Amino acid sequence: YTGGEGVWDDRRGGYKPVAPKRVESVEIDPSVKEIGDRAFYECNKIKSITLPDNVQVVGEYAFRDCDSLSMVELPSTLTKIKQYAFYRCKSLQTIRIPEGTEEIGAYAFYKCTNLNQIDLPTSINIIGERAFDGCTSLQTLTLPLIPVVFENDHFRH
Repeated sequence: YTGGEGVWDDRRGGYKPVAPKRVESVEIDPSVKEIGDRAFYECNKIKSITLPDNVQVVGEYAFRDCDSLSMVELPSTLTKIKQYAFYRCKSLQTIRIPEGTEEIGAYAFYKCTNLNQIDLPTSINIIGERAFDGCTSLQTLTLPLIPVVFENDHFRH
């Protein structure tokens, strides 16, 4: 499945994902700046994804319930991961948030039950409510040495 330019978003109304649920691999056009809301919602056959260097925002529910997604490579241009972006990506094991990212939304990695390593950059300012709640396999968390605003219960089990 190959994506177009600009913003990948659900323009069809309702809660349908942009990509068909049966998609297994994704190649996103380098001109894309935002992965729109619900772009890959419940595309549970995708195993890995590398976002191109122009992507600045990962939208709400963008990869929610992508059960097979085990590897995500985020670009250095990323500034924001919106709420529920990787909600219940049960196969995801490691996430490295790149330098330049300022915000992780509420429930962004909620119930990513196999997530065992999280690396946060010094640029992070806000981590939303329960962003990492339910990450029951978490073993390593790398935090910056600067003040970060943590909203309620972000690491609760």
